[in-house]
Amino acid sequence: MSSAKPTVLVLRAPGINCERETHHAFAQAGGAPQLVHIRKLLEQPELLSQFDILCVPGGFAYGDDISSGRVLAQEMKYRLGDRLLRFVDEGGLVLGICNGFQVLVRLGLLPRSHGSLAEEVTLTQNLSNHYECRWVTLRTQPSRCVFLPEGLTVRWPAAHGEGRLVASSTELQRVLCDEGYAALRYVDAAGNPT
Repeated sequence: MSSAKPTVLVLRAPGINCERETHHAFAQAGGAPQLVHIRKLLEQPELLSQFDILCVPGGFAYGDDISSGRVLAQEMKYRLGDRLLRFVDEGGLVLGICNGFQVLVRLGLLPRSHGSLAEEVTLTQNLSNHYECRWVTLRTQPSRCVFLPEGLTVRWPAAHGEGRLVASSTELQRVLCDEGYAALRYVDAAGNPT
């Protein structure tokens, strides 16, 4: 789907609490965002074809009762799976913010190295084994991410209990790094990888 302004489906679902900020950010960046509730999308999956970007904002989807993002991911996988794969295959962009990223990982849409929806990576407990809330320095690197330019160094707040990405194999971990799936890298104050 192509238009003067990229059209953005900002997903709403129980427990998501950052949809208004996400809508505002896309509008400020020149997009044409629209808030769409998950129930409406499940009832009318063809709506997805009207958008250039699908964004799953942060929050606590369905309360994260089973695990972070799991319930929303399963609902999307089994009721929208083929439609989501077609959306991506036709050039649609997908962005998951915080809990939305967890949803995309649990859905199997990221990294999607096999062309299907299979969970090949997971987000698990931090190495500290507790909730982390601090500022971190990150640098963007060559990647598949169209939202971030290469070479940008930023200070960002990080706040999560399950922030460690783990691949199903060391081979997949190598693929994630070598083939541009990892857009950001932790660096120290001097810009050296940590």
